[in-house]
Amino acid sequence: MPIKDKVVSWYIKNYLIPRAQIFNQPGFVIFRISGKTNIYSRQFIMPESFYSDLERMIVAKMGKKGKELLYHAGKKFGWRFATVSNVMTIKDLSEQKFLAYANNLFKFIEGTYASEIKNKVDLEKNMVIFTTKNFIICEQSGQGYFLSAGGAGGLWAKLLENPMIEGVHPVCQGRGNSNHCKLVCSTPDILRDYDDEVFIETNVKNLEVDSTYRSINKVMPTSFSQKSFDDLLKSNIFIYKKGIIKKEHERFFVVETSSMYLIEKEFQKNRKALDILYKSSINTGRNMAASFSLSSTMALMDLLTAFGWGDVLVENKSGKIRIIMKYFPWTRFAKDIKFIAMRGLIEGMLLEILKKKIHLKLSDKKTEAGGISLIFISD
Repeated sequence: MPIKDKVVSWYIKNYLIPRAQIFNQPGFVIFRISGKTNIYSRQFIMPESFYSDLERMIVAKMGKKGKELLYHAGKKFGWRFATVSNVMTIKDLSEQKFLAYANNLFKFIEGTYASEIKNKVDLEKNMVIFTTKNFIICEQSGQGYFLSAGGAGGLWAKLLENPMIEGVHPVCQGRGNSNHCKLVCSTPDILRDYDDEVFIETNVKNLEVDSTYRSINKVMPTSFSQKSFDDLLKSNIFIYKKGIIKKEHERFFVVETSSMYLIEKEFQKNRKALDILYKSSINTGRNMAASFSLSSTMALMDLLTAFGWGDVLVENKSGKIRIIMKYFPWTRFAKDIKFIAMRGLIEGMLLEILKKKIHLKLSDKKTEAGGISLIFISD
């Protein structure tokens, strides 16, 4: 890695990200930069296994169709991530300044999603080739259709303001035959020289950030739990170093909340995919509860609140469960989904804690200052 890139990487991982990442507000995880570049991104903490297990399961059960759904959701998330991050595009800068800006942006992404990201850009071909190490999700799943191929493709497409740009993932560290991943983003005709499997997703409409995104997702005081993610870091439950969050062998990461919304929205096109999302979420929830040794509903409330999932109340009265999630991170897609993944994650955690199966249904959702309020009740 060139010395200049090493300096930029060090600055981002050791100075910029720690200062911009707000972990000390119960119920909220915010990424905020003010000044020349103004960014306000509502995020939450998620286990890597949520995405990697989902990828493995849906590809195993649905084959190419499952890959395609993952890719389509990922491409839209990459475009949306770039929009929320208020990125500058090739239309805003000279070629030389754009290349420098893009390189710094990729180093910024490296600070959260990988131990190393190198890039080689060829603007004549609308192409970027990434070489990554320990890239999140695909290092475990060996797939990489959602965040690697799709996410990278969507991000590069937005940077070039060209929805025709796609992404492929011809080499993956998680497949066990390489110590790195290779991602290529360009137009489909060029990508077919790198990978036989090229998915197409050009519909990137309605992914812009609403004018109300920031005001709705503003930090609000919590009443049900006062736990923040900063509290978990200070208790040494996690190791947080240079943007990488780990608990024993499980990796956690900070992700802009559109990811979960867009996955469910895309999976609505296929009933089987929604069933897989639900079942995979239950498995992840069980594993999370076991990993954190959750033994009470109060411990569950504190964990979910600390992870930035809003202000969470879990009531258990005469065997009836009611979950209130005030200030859950809001996006414009809230009206379109039923929060299947959240329901599955919580059901899995409750199964581990109460040692019995709980089936929840979404009984109410309401947008308010601080996010969206969700209420789940048991049958």
